Amino acid sequence: MEIGISKPFIGEEEKQAVLAVLESGQVTQGPRVAQFERQFAEYHGAEFGIATNNGTSALMVMMMAHGVG
Repeated sequence: MEIGISKPFIGEEEKQAVLAVLESGQVTQGPRVAQFERQFAEYHGAEFGIATNNGTSALMVMMMAHGVG
């Protein structure tokens, strides 16, 4: 028996955004990352937003920001 959790919706706009990044050749630390960080910070009412490569890195950044470790 197969029980699906959820089917992701990936529309044309999302596909084009991913394609634009891939075609730019700059998939890390490019202008889209900076744009995401700014929008993320604004959405959360924060001064800064930092994109990380995974959840563990995000937790480490958070701990360092709070003086832990």
